[in-house]
Amino acid sequence: MADDIGTSVDPPTQGKAKGGKVDVRANLTQQMMANPEIMAALAKDMDLLRGRPSTYIESMPEVIKRRIRALKNIQVDCQQVEARFFAEVQALERRFAAQYKALYDQRREIVIGKYEPKESETHFAPDEEDEEEEEEDNEDGGAVESGVKVLDDSGKPVADEDDGAAPTSQYDEKTKGIPEFWLTAMKNSEPIASTLEEHDEEVLQHLEDVSLQLTENPLGFILEFHFSENEFFSNSVLKKTYNMKLEVDETDPWRFEGPEITSSEGCEINWKKGKNVTVKTIKKKQKNKNKGQTRISTKQVRAESFFNFFSPPAAPEDDEELEDEEAAEELGRDFEIGTMFRDNLIPRAVLYFTGEALQEDDDDYMEGEDGDDYDMDDDDDEAADPDFQPAVSVPTTK
Repeated sequence: MADDIGTSVDPPTQGKAKGGKVDVRANLTQQMMANPEIMAALAKDMDLLRGRPSTYIESMPEVIKRRIRALKNIQVDCQQVEARFFAEVQALERRFAAQYKALYDQRREIVIGKYEPKESETHFAPDEEDEEEEEEDNEDGGAVESGVKVLDDSGKPVADEDDGAAPTSQYDEKTKGIPEFWLTAMKNSEPIASTLEEHDEEVLQHLEDVSLQLTENPLGFILEFHFSENEFFSNSVLKKTYNMKLEVDETDPWRFEGPEITSSEGCEINWKKGKNVTVKTIKKKQKNKNKGQTRISTKQVRAESFFNFFSPPAAPEDDEELEDEEAAEELGRDFEIGTMFRDNLIPRAVLYFTGEALQEDDDDYMEGEDGDDYDMDDDDDEAADPDFQPAVSVPTTK
């Protein structure tokens, strides 16, 4: 019986029996698999092991290890070729920038009401087809009412919130341009929308255009926010500069994934008196212990606002990691927002204004090429990765 201790026990009600005995190892495995804390700990350990040479590689003879090192040198050469490819893409973007600017200038003229499109410029076939389909649906009875009405005490019909009545607009045929064009587009664009506060909206109603400049030396881009004259600040243009690098780090070549934002620089906003939405005043009561008198002191603290975008956190030098986790998250978010303006919002502003880009973004996020759902836990896995870096690799093509 003593020989059985630690390997098997008298058969309980669970586990697979082996010759009348229960396999303790099978029971332990089942218990471990059913325990989420144990599984989480194992997953964490596996994450820590990622990127380390496996014992399989370490056990190989030296002649094979030499060949593997030769393959790694070839891989570094491949990444150098990739870096030159991205440099060519950047140069191509700068070459076409003037053509884009001419079109964006036309967009701005329409948005601010300086140019009224001709009749021939206002026909857009896809929209007209949608309108025709809607009219056909109405003719086929798609808009027939149920005939059931709720009446109040006086016998008048009570308005139904779900009647489907078209919302009324505060604008009329005399309205110039497209009011709140950029504000609406920004509210329809994540992660930009998450930075907008209610007190920002009144300021952003004066935003007339957001433009892009691509720079070669140093490599990067500049976002310019053009404002009409307003009561909040005297600047007509607010600038945000992003610096990038496009080179393979010899000490860590496997991290190279293309152009990467390394830092950003904002600008000073000349706020008018009492109009700074990035600060708020806090009042605090202070009591004198000796005299028993109470006084109220005030101080200004930072307030949540989109305009903090122009006062970005400083990036670490020499790729050193940020020790402050909150600062690292803020830096990563700043890079992400800058990339969103550059690659999505500026090129496709009208689609974000109408909301059509939202549907396309949702489709891209939820489905792959074969219609398979993406894993919704990717963000959690990335956040738990101890090697995660806040810098954002910037895609250069759509």
